[in-house]
Amino acid sequence: MEARAERHRHAAQTHDESAGRHEEAATFWSERGDAARADIERRSAELERAAAALERDRADLEDQDAANRR
Repeated sequence: MEARAERHRHAAQTHDESAGRHEEAATFWSERGDAARADIERRSAELERAAAALERDRADLEDQDAANRR
């Protein structure tokens, strides 16, 4: 179970990193006056952050399951 939790934590980190890249892209497009692309990148960042939170919740659930089995 611990390996499963760790995989979910790794996935959360990957989503967080992706969110950061989308935020950078949003800034890039915003500075160039392309509001539509900046908006899409901001929305993508929000989705990546939500996915990261979901992965952390899954990791916590795996940890709880492992603790209950002990």
